[in-house]
Amino acid sequence: MGSSVAVRVIGTGPAVLFVHGDVAAGPTWKAQEALADRWRLILVTRRGFRPSPPADGQDFAVDAADLEKLLRREPAHCVGFGYGAVGLAVAAGLSPKLFRSLTLIEPPPTDMSEAKPDLAAVAAAGVPSLVLSGDHDPALEAACDAVAERLGAQRDRLPGAEHAVQRTPGFNRRLERFLFGAETTRS
Repeated sequence: MGSSVAVRVIGTGPAVLFVHGDVAAGPTWKAQEALADRWRLILVTRRGFRPSPPADGQDFAVDAADLEKLLRREPAHCVGFGYGAVGLAVAAGLSPKLFRSLTLIEPPPTDMSEAKPDLAAVAAAGVPSLVLSGDHDPALEAACDAVAERLGAQRDRLPGAEHAVQRTPGFNRRLERFLFGAETTRS
């Protein structure tokens, strides 16, 4: 697997690790940088996206191994978007004790079915979970409903930004409400 993935850390407070999808970390999580006055944001850049090492395409197993390595240093609340949510779900299934909480934003259904993350292990470990979607595609909504059910997760739809759910007005408030609740639950 070679060298480690690039990570940018901003803010102070409890750690929240963010994993992007098909668009680089910077643009994906720009609106979440406002959370840095209450949370320590760990913005992971997946392999194949600069400045992380190159990759021969996307690979959820490689992503999961990279994320597990980071979380072994410091367990964190974890937020994954799109394809990044798939690698995060795989890592959570393998090592749920490293996750203070798990938020999945529109994980692609075909990739989730190929990856087969052990969501039952995440639920059994009591990891507080949240599944979010943009209420713009009925098939994606049904897939998110199924993932949430398997996790025993909270489930919300945040319309207004299509697939870029994290850009929806109110996303940060919803995420923080969940994170504060998870902090209380896991303390």
